[in-house]
Parts: sequence; C-alpha cells; structure tokens
Amino acid sequence: MELKKVLVVDDENSVRNMITVLLQKEQFDASGASSGEEALRLLGERPFDLVLCDVRMPGMDGLQVLSTIRSQRSEERRVGKECRSRWSPYH
Repeated sequence: MELKKVLVVDDENSVRNMITVLLQKEQFDASGASSGEEALRLLGERPFDLVLCDVRMPGMDGLQVLSTIRSQRSEERRVGKECRSRWSPYH
C-alpha cells in the first residue's frame, strides 16, 4: 500500500518539523517546505494528497499558496484550507 503524501508548509522550523515527524510516525509520507515558493516548487516535482499550510508566512502567505495551487490544478482534486492561529485567550 502506497503511503499518502502530505506537504507541511510553515516558515517556523520547529512547527514544520514537529508536524512532519508526527505524520511520519502515523505512516504518512510527509515532506516539509519553509516557504510558499518552496511548496510550489515541490508540488511541481511530485503530487501530494494533502497540503497543510500555515496562513501567516513572510513573502507568499498561506492563502496565496492555496489560491495558486487551486488555479494550477484543474483536475478533480479539491483544495481546502487549513488555518491555525497563535491567538489564545490565555496570553
């Protein structure tokens, strides 16, 4: 059985690496990208089943990345949005 391919896009190394390692432990073929530009390059090299993308990044932000993916992919695959925030009522 082929592992599902996941691309984790986050400019923060610790967050990207933690999510990637957790996914790999759960038997996903997880790769990381540190920027939107790197994510688009990797997507051009091979297909991914899922892209988890930080929204707030310098340069190309996560929404721009997902919008670009959506415009470049005309096949039946759906592109959703994953959002996370650093906001917490406890800070």
